[in-house]
Amino acid sequence: MRRRMFSILLTLALTLTLTPAASAKGFGNFQRGNPYKSGQFTDVASGAWYAQSVQTAYEMGLFQGTGPNTFHPNGNISIAETIALACRLHSIYYTGSADLGVSNPWYQVYVDYAIDNGIISSGQYHSYNAAATRAQFASILANSLDREALSAINSVSKGFIPDVPATADYADAVYLLYNAGVLAGRDAQGSFAPQAHIQRCEAATIAGRMADPSLRTTFTLGGSSSGRVLLAQPLAEDPLDYTVTADSVLMQDLVEFCDGGLTYDSISQSGVYQVRKFKGSPEDKAIVDEFVAVLTGGGYNLKLVEEYEENYSSTFFSWGLDYTGTGNVTAKTDVVYTDTQATICIYGTIKRSKLEVTVWVPQRMELVDLGLRYGSASASTGIAGPSAMAGLYRNADGSFETSDGRLKTQLGRATVLRDGVSCSAAATFQTNESLSRDELWVDSFYRNEALFFCSPMDVLMTGDVYTQKDLTQEASWVNSKEFTSLSQFADYRWTLFFGLGHDGDFITPLLGERNEFQDLTVRVMYYKPGVEAVYYVYAGLDSAPRTVEALIAVDLDVEPMETADGTYSLSAGGSAAITCPTEFGTNYDTFSWEILSGSSVVSLSGATSRTCTVQALRTGTARVRVTYHYGVDEPDVLTGIPRNADKTKTYEYLIQVQ
Repeated sequence: MRRRMFSILLTLALTLTLTPAASAKGFGNFQRGNPYKSGQFTDVASGAWYAQSVQTAYEMGLFQGTGPNTFHPNGNISIAETIALACRLHSIYYTGSADLGVSNPWYQVYVDYAIDNGIISSGQYHSYNAAATRAQFASILANSLDREALSAINSVSKGFIPDVPATADYADAVYLLYNAGVLAGRDAQGSFAPQAHIQRCEAATIAGRMADPSLRTTFTLGGSSSGRVLLAQPLAEDPLDYTVTADSVLMQDLVEFCDGGLTYDSISQSGVYQVRKFKGSPEDKAIVDEFVAVLTGGGYNLKLVEEYEENYSSTFFSWGLDYTGTGNVTAKTDVVYTDTQATICIYGTIKRSKLEVTVWVPQRMELVDLGLRYGSASASTGIAGPSAMAGLYRNADGSFETSDGRLKTQLGRATVLRDGVSCSAAATFQTNESLSRDELWVDSFYRNEALFFCSPMDVLMTGDVYTQKDLTQEASWVNSKEFTSLSQFADYRWTLFFGLGHDGDFITPLLGERNEFQDLTVRVMYYKPGVEAVYYVYAGLDSAPRTVEALIAVDLDVEPMETADGTYSLSAGGSAAITCPTEFGTNYDTFSWEILSGSSVVSLSGATSRTCTVQALRTGTARVRVTYHYGVDEPDVLTGIPRNADKTKTYEYLIQVQ
């Protein structure tokens, strides 16, 4: 009961009228009418940095304690209490009084007043009892006084506060209060920590500066870390919505839909299609009927283009479904028992009291639904990793660093923590147009341990997050393809895929058996098309190293990897001699070899000869081009007169180094 009474007293403290009336707006309306005696609060030491601020806010009636002798300086302040404080500041400044009445709930009268006076907007906050962040607190209090009362005494330009981007929705409020001297930041660089919760001691200090301009502070931002630029905000909460609805996917697997009502085989491959067979009893045809009805009923971007059913001594049935979305799903197959083709074919028979169903789905359907199909219940869906929620800075030296200071890397490099021990490796990015995907490669960072991640081409953007659920592959697909090197990942046609060299193997998260991943997260912290990208990767594993965590920065200004004229697979330290095809004799021909991408992966010798030697320096992928000139000064075979036609051909070669 005593704790309950203190809570009531705290709430009432924000509703009491302690300020005498004044006739006109102004700071003179704030009076120190509430006596503060020495030792007023036992948890506010006289030497604490906030002691004077607590006294000022108490004397002005802006704050009370949480109990008769306690202030709870490190406690949070709710959004409702923040709105009430802003209303008191506004009402006293303009009228000299804060007698706004009472309501149920207690804060409703303040919410109404705040909306009527432009302090907040209707519906802006949904949970008034939630702890306010520093960004929310600043946004609310900045609207409690007019701009005349918050005139600038500092000069802090937009974008100069290291963790407050100029584009943030709270930036105007924060920069206003910095320039007015109400806020000064948490360090020499002026960091604001917008997503941290505001503490009562901080709120009391800010409230006092709002009410008494003489308490405001002048400063110049700077320090050893000046020049940092915030590229990505820390995440206040997990950004992913794990609720799967018809609108969140383009198709739903019959395995999950039937929920055990049918038995089924593993998926097999037939050309560009994935094929799965189901079995059941004749009554189970109702499940298949309902499955088709769900897929074509809206939300899955599928329409019914053909339906067939005939009953003889056996029953024959089929459906053809066409994809209607914006993804690139061009494959079509014959709809069984009809003369039509469609994107998806579902067909079957009922004979001898047995139901057999086959489902054909294009492999590229995986591309357009971005891995959002239903997966194993055991697959982790949450974002994981110690720095998975951190923000991202670009430092003055061009390096990238997480806001918690745990990971730092340079462009073209990956910093990797193996069970907390730091390693480093080269990192590259390439667009593989023939497989319609973008590829991230991290070279060996410890023995044979390396990393590969690919995503559908041209879909990545800042803020994208992929978890283990998104990246899990069906075991039967992988069992038939034992990976022994990272370069083999490049040969497989998945468009959303994660591969890791670990404990002597090269692995990917699997559905069910043999899954070595306990957690997996790939977060695109920053992505500027054609310029650069920074990824955060975390993998939790079932054997040492049990955690692999990486910050990876790559240059996106690379040539697309189209179909090559030849592909060479080398081991690091090995070499290959590549000979350029020619049209005629080579006495008058010239050759020029160059590395288009992967200059740290390979080197060239004999770059002006017909045959060039490619030396493999490290694991990774490189692209080499030769420009072949012929025809100039070559004698005509009939007349002997030198030709003057200069003709040119080019050939490109893909070099994969393991």
